[in-house]
Amino acid sequence: MTDHRSVVWRDNDGEWWVWRQVLGGPPATPPPPPGPDVQRGSAEWVAWEKAQPPADRSMDDRNYPPSEGRLAGPDAERLEAAWRDACRGWDPDFWPAEIPLNRRIDGQRRRLCAQDRSALFGEIRENGQPARLVGAACRNDSPTYRMIEIATYATTSDER
Repeated sequence: MTDHRSVVWRDNDGEWWVWRQVLGGPPATPPPPPGPDVQRGSAEWVAWEKAQPPADRSMDDRNYPPSEGRLAGPDAERLEAAWRDACRGWDPDFWPAEIPLNRRIDGQRRRLCAQDRSALFGEIRENGQPARLVGAACRNDSPTYRMIEIATYATTSDER
């Protein structure tokens, strides 16, 4: 099981940034300790000490180091488009796994989502508005869903 944690924000210059941490799978492998013949304080010893995760970090941060940086160009463009989409205000806060339909499709008035992924949850904060908790158990093309999906799987410019 994998747990994706991320925060996406836009700075005063209009640039999108991301902090992201993915927990799950094997933890990051620490560098092997120096051999017994390596002297404490030597260049090799100092390099090994610098490669160690900081002791004041949580175990999650040590085992699954977070990444932070400017949101990668394609992700930033998609996020900006979803953010500016006039239909975003009409999106519900949560898209259930069973979506009601306006008209019958294949004799049904509802559509069940394929359970091929986990539900996504997020919080959207806008100036002058209360925080909005959003999520979806069903993949869809609504602006709000696109925003939380981009944030969940975001990459930094350095990761591309």
